[in-house]
Order: sequence, then C-alpha cells, then structure tokens
Amino acid sequence: MNRKALALNVLAVTVAAWLPASSATALPRDARITTAGLGAIKIGMTERQVERAGHRRITLRGGAGDGSCRTATLGDKIHGLFTGDRLARIYVRSRRYATRSGIRVGASEADVYKTYPGDVVARQHAYNLAGHYLEIRDGNRKVVFETDGRRVVQISTGRRPEIDYVEGCA
Repeated sequence: MNRKALALNVLAVTVAAWLPASSATALPRDARITTAGLGAIKIGMTERQVERAGHRRITLRGGAGDGSCRTATLGDKIHGLFTGDRLARIYVRSRRYATRSGIRVGASEADVYKTYPGDVVARQHAYNLAGHYLEIRDGNRKVVFETDGRRVVQISTGRRPEIDYVEGCA
C-alpha cells in the first residue's frame, strides 16, 4: 500500500471513530426503561460514561447560564438532563423502548394502571388539561409516564429533584 492510500485509510478510521453512532445501533432494542436508567445508560453517569454506554458521542448544550443544568441528545427521540456533571434524567419519546413490564410510548393510561396496580400516583399535566403524569416511585427515583389524557406520549426516568422538573433546565 502506498503512503497516500495508507494516510487516507488512517484518516478514514480516525474520522469514523469520532462520528456519532447511528441511533439505530446505539442501544439494543431490548434495552429497558427502569428507575436506574435506560439499558446500559444509568442515572448518575458522567457524560463520558454515557457516551461509552450508549456507543455514541453526545454534546451537552443549553440549560442554566452557569452550566449546572444541561441537556443532550442520547439517541433518536431520547434526551438526557445533566446536573453538575451527572445524568439525572432520561426522556424517551420513542416507541422502541419499553419498561420491564412492557409499557412503551403509545400505551394507554389504562394499560399503565393495569400493569402497575396500586403503584401509580397521578398528577395533573402542567400544560395539557386532559393529560397526566403517571408516576411509579422508588425511593428518590421515579419512572414518569406523561400522557395526553389517553395515551403515553413520553416516558421519563430519573432522580429527584430533576425528575420533577416540568421544563427541564428552564
């Protein structure tokens, strides 16, 4: 192999190593939403740990002016909220991932109640008068099913107080 071809191969491998992985391969389809996180991505991880677990680079952005609260895209329709330098909350708007009990975006409110009998704490949605936040609590952690009044539109998991933020870092 001549020097020019070798240099091009090295450049291609270097660039490929720094490009984000596609969201289709970032997390396996069987990754589950739990109070601990989403699959290998766990609440409490640093940015670099999340990148390794999710097999993709992320960029923290926005949030509080002092940098204490920021967000990042973790995958297709998956976002994370970081406080300090740790992942505190994961937002899932994709139907791809489900809880261990099988609830995913698109499930009905009735399905959530049937799946978690006696464990659901319901709160009124902050902006949609028909909607709700259906919460499953585990110590200082929660899984929150955000609904439009009929169907789950987002599932969040995280720790307090961040899991209770209505507008993320705003």
